[in-house]
Amino acid sequence: MPNFQLLSLIALCTSVVSLVLCSIQQLRLRRERVRTEELLSSIADLEGQLTALRRATESATRTPAARRPIASDADRQQSPSEGATIKPSLTERRYRVLRLARRGLDARAISSMLNIPHGEVELIIGLSRAA
Repeated sequence: MPNFQLLSLIALCTSVVSLVLCSIQQLRLRRERVRTEELLSSIADLEGQLTALRRATESATRTPAARRPIASDADRQQSPSEGATIKPSLTERRYRVLRLARRGLDARAISSMLNIPHGEVELIIGLSRAA
């Protein structure tokens, strides 16, 4: 009889451990499901924002006033009054010049906006057209 009681106790403990492990796994799955739902909601919000931005971009490209390019902060260099300027690398300057040229700015405007010599701007634009 004592062996039977011992076996019953072991079986009961095993059942309890299995039940606890199942409960823990169930809690993990619930947390993952909630996180997945949060991420899906965030994705839906971002897709909505992206759609709105695309519509705004499309409507902005249709209006004549929007054809005037507006330089972003990345296109502007820090003025000397704001502190020391770090001269961008040649590749960065080339990229900025070509991006502004694609937006329709002439070489003089790009030169003054990026604080780059006019001749350098013309050279960059000319070389990109030749390539």
